[in-house]
Amino acid sequence: MVRNSFAGVMRCLQRPTDRKAIFTRRFHLERLEERVVFDTYLVSNLSNSGAGSLRAAVVAANAHTGEDSIQFKSNLNGVIVLQSELSVTGETHILGNSNRRVTVSGNDTTRVLKIAAGADVELKNLIITKGKATDADGGGGILNFGNLEIERSIITGNRADRPNSTATFGGRGGGIHSLGNLEIDDSEITNNFAGVIGGGVFNEGKAIIEDSHIDKNEAGESRTGVGTIRGEGGGISNGISKGTPSAATLKIDHSTVDQNTAGGDAAGIFSGQGTNLVLNRSTVSGNVATRFGTGGIAIAGNATLLDSQVTKNTGAASGIYLFDDFTNAVETVRIARTEIAENTGNEFDKSFVGGLWNRSHAAIQIEDSLIRDNTATFLVGGIEVGFAGEMKILRSTISGNQGGLTGGIDGGSSVTVDSSTINNNTGITAGGISTGFNGNFKINASTISNNKATPTYFYGAGGILGNAQLVNSTISGNVVDATNVPLNAPYVFLTPHVAGGWAASPSYLPENTSTVENSTIAFNSAINVDPKVQSAGGVIGFSYLDPPFVGNANVQTRNTIIARNQVNGQQNDAFGTFDSKGTNLIGVLTNGATGFVPSDLRGSTASPLDPRLGALAWNGGSTMTHRLHPLSPAINAGNNTGVPATDQRGYKRIALGRVDIGSYEYLSFPMYCDSEFSRVGDDSEPISRDNSKPIERIVSDDGLVKVGFATIRATGNWNVSSTKSAVVSQEFPKLKIGISGELNSRLADHLFKGDVSNLFE
Repeated sequence: MVRNSFAGVMRCLQRPTDRKAIFTRRFHLERLEERVVFDTYLVSNLSNSGAGSLRAAVVAANAHTGEDSIQFKSNLNGVIVLQSELSVTGETHILGNSNRRVTVSGNDTTRVLKIAAGADVELKNLIITKGKATDADGGGGILNFGNLEIERSIITGNRADRPNSTATFGGRGGGIHSLGNLEIDDSEITNNFAGVIGGGVFNEGKAIIEDSHIDKNEAGESRTGVGTIRGEGGGISNGISKGTPSAATLKIDHSTVDQNTAGGDAAGIFSGQGTNLVLNRSTVSGNVATRFGTGGIAIAGNATLLDSQVTKNTGAASGIYLFDDFTNAVETVRIARTEIAENTGNEFDKSFVGGLWNRSHAAIQIEDSLIRDNTATFLVGGIEVGFAGEMKILRSTISGNQGGLTGGIDGGSSVTVDSSTINNNTGITAGGISTGFNGNFKINASTISNNKATPTYFYGAGGILGNAQLVNSTISGNVVDATNVPLNAPYVFLTPHVAGGWAASPSYLPENTSTVENSTIAFNSAINVDPKVQSAGGVIGFSYLDPPFVGNANVQTRNTIIARNQVNGQQNDAFGTFDSKGTNLIGVLTNGATGFVPSDLRGSTASPLDPRLGALAWNGGSTMTHRLHPLSPAINAGNNTGVPATDQRGYKRIALGRVDIGSYEYLSFPMYCDSEFSRVGDDSEPISRDNSKPIERIVSDDGLVKVGFATIRATGNWNVSSTKSAVVSQEFPKLKIGISGELNSRLADHLFKGDVSNLFE
């Protein structure tokens, strides 16, 4: 899970001191082994044509074979108003003054620049403005067929309109339309307009945008003889949305795409069929789709988003939309160390998904990322998985999202959630997760906590709704408020069902049933529940139709705690038909729950069985867990057969000869840690499971244990095992903070988990 407010992301977003050293220019020509003498042409006036004009210099450079340089007189200041476009056909550097005092204008009547195929052109320190294209090619400011590099320049106030209502093409690339190679560096693309696609930039070739701002551009609407075309890609369009797939590639590095608008889809960035998009250390923020469309980024091709932010965008699909490329091709989308936050619906239509909406066949992986505080009034606040592709969510947090149907995640065909947190989300039918009914939603080493549902239909759950397989996970503190659940079903045999923690519905595939193993389901609640509603504070196994049409769901349970859950303030942990595989701990088992076996530990309403759980807290690993009290009946009470190798935290299972019930293994050690512990005050990384080695040395001769940024003194008898893979405590030594002060490693709290009172509540 990502913590500390994405400190890692912010570090990545800091600009390197020598960016040129780490990024190789693709188009800039350098001669290191020979001396090159340019033919240089001087622009001495602001005239449209004639001696000393920019046009005369371009014509002369085009006529000359070899590399040319066009420079401006040092005291030249003002606007060059063109009467027709400038066409560059050779290898030319057009170098404005460093203070950008010269502006080249199309006067709202003509395109400013056209770069011919095969031409190598550099534009530097210029302002390109008021260009207008009304032909099929578009590119109001610049139309590029060659190799174009733009540095320290401003492209602003240009537009591309459709030629007429019957034209097939046009209205493409308000600021720039590039069909060749394009590099934009340290520049601004702002306040440009396209009638159809690519308000700021329309790329159909290869483009790199670095250290630049793409803002306040618009892909608007064009009236045609057959209706209205609504623009796509307000800021940037990479490829096209339909028809022949494009081979366009776009890399955006250390840049911002913000406050752009679109009359149709993708106000920020549009990346179409067959394309490749890389967004690195960049921000897509504050973009608005004024009608039915995506506020932030719409993707139909391959994409990689790294160390970036997609925030505060507005649209029917607010943050990121992955859509079908019309060929059913399997694309890949990777989102890593990225924040998708505070995206909301627009006023035109009910918003469907706030954070990420998948309607593609893509294989999607989200890792070490944060999806938070997104809002959708119609469907899902956080992530809509879709039903065609595959999604993996690893070490990520989905938090604070609000949906008209589901708060956090709405399931699809194949979903894996691993080492992640889904918390503080709110929805109507499901607060945390709605899994769908196909039986391929897998949750491992994750925590679903403090989510809330307020169902208005006949079923709902605060934590999880639907079929799933849970291993080493925690469902805690979730709430379902059944105030608005209808009591008189419109269909015979349909009975309302709600659960605070998990409403485990059956799968449409009979071989896939809901399963839960070595997990903890505690402190969940159902409130305002009418007696006509079947309910459980913890887990309910239900079917949408009562017998004789469909049998109640069987929920397979093993080595799992289901306790301290409530319905209307009274402890009520389970309801429905279960298929116990043994050694579960059920706090209160009533007649409403069947299928448990003698090896299960069971309490009753008169005599509840308390698992003695600590509060949900950071107890090691990447997610919060409930620590077991030393006197918990769950300790050493499970069945060792086939148990996972680690507990939810990644710590070794079967610490004392027999596995514990629940997601937390008492007295367990991390399986891996740094081989050389940090010195006091050392600035190395904290211990993690991802970059670690087996323990080689823990206790020194003086009894000091150095862990992370802290030094621990062990008192009592201790030694190191012969394999040097873990510390073996003989008399439960106490740990005392040494001279380094505060502990800064989760490992330290668990090195000697046999300590007495000072480490327990």
